Amino acid sequence: KMTLGIGILDFIPRDKNTSVLESFEQSIELAKLADEKGLDRYWLTEHHSTPAVLSSTPQLLLARYGAATKQIKLGTGAVIINNSTPYQIAENYMALEAMYPGRVEAGVGHSMPKEVTRQETLGMQINRGLDYEKTISQIAGLLYDDLSTEDEMHGLRVMPTYFDGVTPLYTMLGSRRNAKFIAEKGLGMVFGLFFSGDLAECIETIKIYRKHFKPSKGMSKPSVLIALYAVTSTKRNMKEVLNYALNDWIDALEDDKRAYLELMEVSEARDFVTTIDPDAEDRHASKKVYGTPKQVEMQLRRLKEETDADGFLIANHLSGFANRRALIEILSQVNI
Repeated sequence: KMTLGIGILDFIPRDKNTSVLESFEQSIELAKLADEKGLDRYWLTEHHSTPAVLSSTPQLLLARYGAATKQIKLGTGAVIINNSTPYQIAENYMALEAMYPGRVEAGVGHSMPKEVTRQETLGMQINRGLDYEKTISQIAGLLYDDLSTEDEMHGLRVMPTYFDGVTPLYTMLGSRRNAKFIAEKGLGMVFGLFFSGDLAECIETIKIYRKHFKPSKGMSKPSVLIALYAVTSTKRNMKEVLNYALNDWIDALEDDKRAYLELMEVSEARDFVTTIDPDAEDRHASKKVYGTPKQVEMQLRRLKEETDADGFLIANHLSGFANRRALIEILSQVNI
């Protein structure tokens, strides 16, 4: 059965006592499972200086995921535009599209850290002065060979060329700031609820996007995805434990991601869960759907209605490979 509307966003997490190679292999297994189960898409995030996740080079990795899967769409959520040139980004997508025709989705975003450390400036061009609109326009122009004649890149072609592949370009947003621009360019949009947690802003951003959308070479009609975490399990009392471990990760991502070496173990989380008040409010509830498989299905349905989204990218960040695998099985049964 088609589970239209649900895809996976994979950080490629590393579990305790798991080697880096095993973590990559497990992630590829999950992509194969999502493919077999008929999920819409499998996207990889881009994170740097974060030992607990291995998705630092999503475009490079997708070449391997394409070879391991048959039909699922493959994408990036999101390639950080201030780490590479528009030309490099577009060329990598073009090569992937040529190898896996009709299956590649280009997801880009920008990173504006609160505080840029010396190490980051040495490694990347993170700059507060990034010309966002110009950079996005260049990536789109290079992908669709319709750069404006005024652009300094006009006349450049990304290779391989002369094949009829079209890679849809999505941008990841956390606020309404660039929604109108994205819509007028005819690009897809992903709202990152997993990091913003602001549902009202999400609803407003989608409204603006839908109102201003103009069809483009990459996309004939609006396409909106919401990226968020999901915590569920068919095992008794397991969802509370998985939720505790996920919250531990979210805290680390916000505060001290460099010191976080692997996901908290389920057994460790279980020890902590017994000490917390069962009625206490979940401080990260707005970034996820949580509950039994049926509750998660109902929450996704409600969210789809409330936001007018076309679908979801579920950040599969549960501790333990078996639990991440089980989440894909559960999501493949969800009917939204």
